[in-house]
Amino acid sequence: MIYDIVVSGPVGLAGMLALAQNSRAVLDERYSTHYIDKALKAADETMMLPQLKAELIYEIREGGIYAALWETAQELHCGLRVSLYDIPVRQDTIEICNTLDADPYTLDSKGQYLIYVQNGLSAVEELKASGFRDAALAGHSTADKKRLIIYGDVERFLTPPGRG
Repeated sequence: MIYDIVVSGPVGLAGMLALAQNSRAVLDERYSTHYIDKALKAADETMMLPQLKAELIYEIREGGIYAALWETAQELHCGLRVSLYDIPVRQDTIEICNTLDADPYTLDSKGQYLIYVQNGLSAVEELKASGFRDAALAGHSTADKKRLIIYGDVERFLTPPGRG
């Protein structure tokens, strides 16, 4: 069976929070205190996931969204096609990660979920109505075993966690 793959909200927040707290002095040299505090406050917010009719709901934790995509595809015995452009990530997360030489797509995203559903657009609407305003349809599962991340015209294979 083919499923839409929904991401409940911006990835990398929990990991960014930990990085930023451990490297605050480095960030203070580059960004205003207000900017950093705002990013950290947003990263520390959590919400309850609404009840959804889904094949699989998987919290994005250690290894980030890349690991979560790999592990869910393993569990469902499927491939996937996911657009990097459609994975929600906050601009402040990207900037802090760039400053600290980290990849937001491999950071812990505690409180955010990968959701495999029949109707991804409906699930996104339901999530947004429940407060997950950045929920997005990121891709879909496939019958073959290829696990692809699409970035514009470039397709690259997702690597197993720990091998990237």
